[in-house]
Parts: sequence; structure tokens; C-alpha cells
Amino acid sequence: MLIITQGRIINKRFNRIEDGRSHYYIESFGTEKLEKFRHEGFIKCKLMHTDLNKFGGSIIVPELILLGGNSLKFIQPLAFSPNLIFKTDEETTCTIGIDISCGQTIRVQFTDRQRLCYNEDKSEIYKCVIYGPQDLQNYYTGEAIFKDEYRLFIKLYHYTTVESAELIKRDNWLRDSAWNFAGNLQLKNIGYVYFTCLEELKCEGDLQQIAMSSLGKIMLKTDRSNRVLTINITQKDTSKLNCQLSYQIEASAISNNHLFRHTNDNGTVWYQICSPFIYRIGVTPPGIGIGYEKNEITSSRVKKFDYIVAGDCTNTDGLRAPYEEENTQYIYKVENPCYEKTNLGFWMDNPNTDHYSHKNIEMQRFK
Repeated sequence: MLIITQGRIINKRFNRIEDGRSHYYIESFGTEKLEKFRHEGFIKCKLMHTDLNKFGGSIIVPELILLGGNSLKFIQPLAFSPNLIFKTDEETTCTIGIDISCGQTIRVQFTDRQRLCYNEDKSEIYKCVIYGPQDLQNYYTGEAIFKDEYRLFIKLYHYTTVESAELIKRDNWLRDSAWNFAGNLQLKNIGYVYFTCLEELKCEGDLQQIAMSSLGKIMLKTDRSNRVLTINITQKDTSKLNCQLSYQIEASAISNNHLFRHTNDNGTVWYQICSPFIYRIGVTPPGIGIGYEKNEITSSRVKKFDYIVAGDCTNTDGLRAPYEEENTQYIYKVENPCYEKTNLGFWMDNPNTDHYSHKNIEMQRFK
């Protein structure tokens, strides 16, 4: 939804202000009063663990929020607080505060009894109750659909040149990139095909949301000390990405988003999604690409890693880590749910336990 104020448009879907020439993406979270209007929906989430001696254990990471029935919409979380879990004789309940577009915060609550499915990407989908603004549906990011017993598909876009688009449509095949998130290190054991939820790439602000820039760099700032870090990223301008292709993509095919781990002055911690409007599908070997039928991409033949990078934003190495992906100091590993027990049940049955050290995972390798 678009709201016009003083000649500018507030775009609730994509967290930005528009003036006709440029898009200014909002960098602050949770600035609006928490409203308590009740909505029903779904949440796709994962349980992840880190080194107990570093960052304190486990978190539930919200990947997508879903609204509606026949006309399903998804909301992309931008940031979130550590979850709260409590158990009664009847059920285990989880509550997560999630920041979405334009300073709004929602509170999502679900129980172990509300799990609908668990997926091959080690995520789970739960029915949930969402407390937030009355017009929450106006903050949707994109369209979604459930197929075949809660197989979730979301609508995303791939931007390329006119010439490349013709080849893609001719072959029903998308080529991948063998470079890391920032585009400055080459990968050995995976390539990525990139998509976005943004419905246009019009200006520099849009490019930076997909880790590109006409200047070839972006600037980040550490928590507390406010040190500025310049990161080199892929240099492109919008004229090089002037053709849009749309796809229905199975959500479990999409690679994990990396995180920034923030620490406030009072010591409280919260997490920010790194480049939340980027969606990557991994393939191996690098260069093989991925095919599609009827503009639909499924989770078959994709490559996924069972970890994320969660950079500590109190220092510049931590700020750099999610973009360069090479620093293994800041790692969370994904828990594998099972039929017998939800991740919420697993959490309550195994509290204050090291679930990190014994998980042997394959990691990205660089040339």
C-alpha cells in the first residue's frame, strides 16, 4: 500500500519512502507503537544453535510470515528479538517480536500443537496468531500459495539484461553466479541464482537492497562505537538489469539468510536480517544453473548449507562477516526437526545444552 504525504510516498510493502526519482529505504526498526490487533496466519521458521561460550545458545529464526486464505500474502521479516518459550501441561508456546516494514513491529505466537509440516530445508510451518497494526495486510511483501499439503511457493523476480532474458526463456534455464554475497570472493562448492521480491529496480537505493551499487561499495556502522566500515560489493547500475522475469519459487529451495547480531547500550540483543530482499538458490557444481517449468522452481536439485553467518555488530569483522561469508567465527547451525517432535518440544526437552559442537556440517569453500 502507498500513502502520499508532503509530496512523498510511503511504501508500506518495501520499507521505503519514494519521491518520484529515488527510493529511500528506512534503516530504523520498531519506531511505531506496538499495536494489538489480532490476525491469524502462518510462520515459517527454523531453530538454530551457536557456541554456548560465545553468543548464548539457540534462537528461532522467523523466515516468512503468511497472511490470508485463498489469496495468500507473505511478509518478509526485517529484524527480530530473541524468542520466548514456555511450557504448560498441555502445550509449548513460542512468542517472537518481529520488525517489519516502516517501523512496525508484530508479535507472533504459536504452539507445538499448531505445526502443519516440516520441510527438507529443516524449517517448520506453524499456524500462528499475529498481533500488530489493524491494516497489517497492507504491509505484505509479495504473493504466496500453498500446494500439495503446505508446500509453500512465493513469487519472486530475477533481473537481467534483455539479451540474457531471451536465452533464459529459450532454454527454461537460469545461470548461477560463483561469487559470494558481496561479489568479492569466488566459491568452489556452490553457485547461486539470485532473486528479489522488489517489483522494480529503479535507482541506487534499490540496487543496495540487493547487495549491488553503481559505486561498488556500501557503508555500515558498528554498534556502540559507531565505527564506519566500507564494504566492496558488486558494481552495477540499473541499466544493466533492465529486464524482469517472475517465478513461483518453492520456499524450501531458498538458502538461509545471514544475520547481523546487534547489542544495545543496555546489553540487550536483537537480530537483523542481512539484505532481506535477496533470495538465493544454491546449485552444485558452480556453473550448472537451474531449470524451471511453467515459471515454477522447486526444491529438487538445489544445494543448501545447514548454517548461517550471524555477524557481531559491535566490531567491524562481525559487520563484514555476512557479506563476505568466509569468517567462520560467527556461525549458527540449523536443527533438524522430526516427525515425532517439533523444534519447540526439542527446545524444552533439551535446555541449556550444547547443540552446536557435535553438528558436523559442510561449509562454503572459497578459491
